[in-house]
Amino acid sequence: MTSDPSKTFAELMSHAAPEEGPQDHDGEGAPLTRVACVTDRGVTPKYWSRMTCYEMSSSDLSAKPSALRRWRELAPPEARFTARVDPQLALLGFAGPEAARLWGHALKRVEALGAEALLLHTPSSFRPSDAACASIERFFKETPLPCPVAWRADGLWEESDRYLQVCEAAGLLPVLDPLMWEEGEPMPEGERFYWRLLGGQGLTPRVTEYDLERLLDLAEERGGDGWVVFSSPLMEPEARRFRQLLSGE
Repeated sequence: MTSDPSKTFAELMSHAAPEEGPQDHDGEGAPLTRVACVTDRGVTPKYWSRMTCYEMSSSDLSAKPSALRRWRELAPPEARFTARVDPQLALLGFAGPEAARLWGHALKRVEALGAEALLLHTPSSFRPSDAACASIERFFKETPLPCPVAWRADGLWEESDRYLQVCEAAGLLPVLDPLMWEEGEPMPEGERFYWRLLGGQGLTPRVTEYDLERLLDLAEERGGDGWVVFSSPLMEPEARRFRQLLSGE
């Protein structure tokens, strides 16, 4: 990859994006809700017996494409993956040769996994300044994308109206917990959604049967393709139960 600083990021990366991203529907073209749960046991056959999707963790960023391709080969055909972007990309302002290199690695992860989504998780040090908003909007408007990109923003973004505004302007999927969404406040619209269940505000995550039924209602009312990620290994039973509810069990 060239490191000519006179080139724009889009020029640096224009040759690297796949011509067509993975399909967002199942084989019959129906909307699909994928269910994932954070795990501390890795991507195992047992995981796939309980979940339909795996979201790469931050520790997975060190995995080589050959290892990711192996994950894909060992997973069942219906398994879905969400790849991940190195958060350093945001701290670099989404610009320059090093940022281009990191984005190139993200594209390789998408390709190796056959991922249907790409997760950008920015740290709290990436604050909602004018410069940060401009950089993320510019990058995602100019850069060809291999699949939908979901943006999970830590820190001050969580209390800022700019988060949803930037997501809409940049074409990103906001990552939110619908069970903690303010009642009466309309949730973001669009063809896709990316939800991350936090399990309340206590030290131990907790999701009740009522919460899961409400989550199912919200997903059905929302419609479209989506991802529902349970954010702790302790929530695996609830994730399994939600998958059952989706299947009508």
